[in-house]
Amino acid sequence: MYLVGMMFTEAAMSSFASLGGLFIQVQLGGSGVQVASVIATLLIVATPSSALCVKVSEAYGRWYGDDLGARRLLCTTLLYLFATTLMAPVVLTGPETIHYAYLFAVVWGLGFGFYYSLNRAVYVYIIPGGEEAKYIGVNLCASNLLGWLPPLIFSQLNRALNDMRIGLVVLAAFFPIGTAAIASIDMKDARGRVVGTLAGRAGAGGLELRESR
Repeated sequence: MYLVGMMFTEAAMSSFASLGGLFIQVQLGGSGVQVASVIATLLIVATPSSALCVKVSEAYGRWYGDDLGARRLLCTTLLYLFATTLMAPVVLTGPETIHYAYLFAVVWGLGFGFYYSLNRAVYVYIIPGGEEAKYIGVNLCASNLLGWLPPLIFSQLNRALNDMRIGLVVLAAFFPIGTAAIASIDMKDARGRVVGTLAGRAGAGGLELRESR
């Protein structure tokens, strides 16, 4: 189920830059410089956000255990991205609102930093030790399977309705689908199935994880 969740969330995340840039240019009448500056703002914010994620993850680990805490924080992050992406077409309605795009870049940058810090971490908790290369490869393959779908839906809806804001709503819908799949994982059971293999994981010596509650 984790891989199903990643298929949908990665499809949305990988489409953000291209569809967001197109939205700024067409819907908001932005220039190429404005598109680049908005995307740069997002990336700049995502960097310290990743460091903040480490601190928040430690707190979640103390409350729920490392594995369940990481999963809960990832699901919270995905719902945050869903809510903020759903809010964007309500606020960003035309050229007169383009200055709000920078605000959304900051908001999304915070979510990006958390998401990319957590998505592989949760997966590593539930895969066998010593076989990381194989399972990470499967994860990468699954993450790219639906990358074509958001741009396709976005372009078809824009062609039919001549309103790119509907496309952002559809993009947002990928997040709760992915969240539901990831939230359905029984982390305690999944962790129990692989715990005996973790001695074979490189760098795992002396590593102790807090148990799920």
